[in-house]
Amino acid sequence: MVGHGQVSVSGAADLARCATEDGLLHDAVSAFSSLGASRSCPSNCERDMTRWLKHLFDFTLEPYTMTLHLQVFCQRLGIVFVP
Repeated sequence: MVGHGQVSVSGAADLARCATEDGLLHDAVSAFSSLGASRSCPSNCERDMTRWLKHLFDFTLEPYTMTLHLQVFCQRLGIVFVP
């Protein structure tokens, strides 16, 4: 679901947390549910998943930059860089 853009990493961690709390015993689901310090820092879920994948599969996500030219209906125009 995360890889297809259907849910965010923090959303998937919430789903895993609910499944774990309902009694699902699976190592991967338990690990995923702990992302973001088990909900105390949900903004860190994506960072934690990236580190988990690196240690688990020696898999590294590579970010890329894209430039968006936006027109704003005001006096100033600018370029926004999206990481």
